[in-house]
Amino acid sequence: MSGSTKLMTPGGGGLILTPASNIASDVTVNIPPVNGTLVNTGSTAQVSQSMLASGVAGNGPAFFVYLATAQAIGLASDSPVAMTSVVFDTASRYNATGSAVGGIPAYSFLPNVAGYYQIDGQVNMGSSALGYAFGTLYKNGASYIRGGQLNGTATAFSSTVSAIIYFNGTTDYITLYGQIGTGTSPGFTTGTAPYNTYLSGCLVRSA
Repeated sequence: MSGSTKLMTPGGGGLILTPASNIASDVTVNIPPVNGTLVNTGSTAQVSQSMLASGVAGNGPAFFVYLATAQAIGLASDSPVAMTSVVFDTASRYNATGSAVGGIPAYSFLPNVAGYYQIDGQVNMGSSALGYAFGTLYKNGASYIRGGQLNGTATAFSSTVSAIIYFNGTTDYITLYGQIGTGTSPGFTTGTAPYNTYLSGCLVRSA
């Protein structure tokens, strides 16, 4: 069958030509019964965040947490950073408590959307004589990416770590750790505006 369908618009009309039917290549297009703009590859119309699904970059999980209270730690071993203050957590996927909640380990981010995430963290550390110090991102409970490391004597040091990391959306999680080699009264220090010790992340590409 062939023919044409007339489109009625406020300024006049237009035509859509309907070629002969071809069962092998015909495509059905469903137009929703709402007002709006149809967007194609040549359109200049904008796609807002609210128009995106929750599983795509730009509208996926994002979070920012920080250490609100100074944290004492032991020497010469990795310690998880107990970040309990949440600036934002769009999908409620960061656990700001000291025990597992809803399948998310303590002080960890476990996104519910599979994909590639930009993860950024910093640990600000202090001691009478650090000797050495560094931060580490742990993925699924094992050391994964190490941040900047101090080798020498200092009383304070900030270690930053950043990477794009894949998460499967069901079991993969990330935790920030820090380690101080020597000294007395070792610990992680805190601060807001600017933040001294923090962890953040967001979906940059869906799986």
